[in-house]
Amino acid sequence: MTGTEYNFSKTCFKSPETVDYAWLGWFRDEYSTRMHQADVDINNDTPFWLHATARLLPDLAFYDGGTSPMSWTKNGNAESFGMSITLAGEHVYKTGNTDVLVGPGGAVIGGLPDALVTHTNCRQFGVKFSPRLLAPLVPNFADMPLISLPAHTQAVRLLASYLKLLDAEEVIETSEAQYLAALHVHDLAALAIGSSRDAMVAAAERGGRAARLAVVKQDILAHLTDPNLSVATLAARQGLSPRYIHMLFEQEGMTYSEFVVTERLTRAHRMLADPRTGAHTIGDIALHVGFGDLSYFNRTFRRKYGVTPSDVRAMARADDAKAQG
Repeated sequence: MTGTEYNFSKTCFKSPETVDYAWLGWFRDEYSTRMHQADVDINNDTPFWLHATARLLPDLAFYDGGTSPMSWTKNGNAESFGMSITLAGEHVYKTGNTDVLVGPGGAVIGGLPDALVTHTNCRQFGVKFSPRLLAPLVPNFADMPLISLPAHTQAVRLLASYLKLLDAEEVIETSEAQYLAALHVHDLAALAIGSSRDAMVAAAERGGRAARLAVVKQDILAHLTDPNLSVATLAARQGLSPRYIHMLFEQEGMTYSEFVVTERLTRAHRMLADPRTGAHTIGDIALHVGFGDLSYFNRTFRRKYGVTPSDVRAMARADDAKAQG
């Protein structure tokens, strides 16, 4: 994806005072092809209105809008992975025989539902993710169902806040800035998915300790790029002892250090494999993801992936050259 269409400039959808068939046809086509891959129907019992914007980056689509009651149904075999945060009103997501009601502050994340219905005036943020950026951060990504996230969870609030910051930008012109903005959104989405899964494990298995570990992991991921991140600083922020944090991870069959290093290596691999970060040296990338020692980064990277950071970058450049023809 290239060109000004993907520089985060706004495409506005605003219904006229009197909705005519020509405008409604344009809206249905654009709304479907640009964002939701769905067939849209309006509620004829109430006056229709809509005011929304769609914004695109090469690895991200963002929708912010309010509307009168309406519904959409998934278009054929359309496949997509996204998140919707309800800001006002209520949304009903239909998947198979299951209906999920989401009110203000709540969200859903996962593959496209079969249908979405609103019975009141509503407003939402919608995000369509890149599986290439999200899959490395989410275990069993390919099999993930649509997940409902409770209202006002920390991870959802963080993502909504970051989206509001992005929405204040008129355009994002450079490929590096576009990539980093998309990267941050995907990282926050992974936090939201992880907090939901860890919360379910907590309820089913170990209660409070697993819930505490979920919060600790969120804290680590939020500060992952800080080379001064340590179990001592983490413990101070969380009001826990370093020993207790070590114990939480040991119950998961890993150590605190293993978790931190694995997450940093995942981010580094993702950046090395992307041609748009090719201007950054391997040392720059190592520092960016939180490694203070380049030789240690190289050793651990090769141990995990069986290739060097230079190998990954070379393979990515070769693939990009082949794709460019």
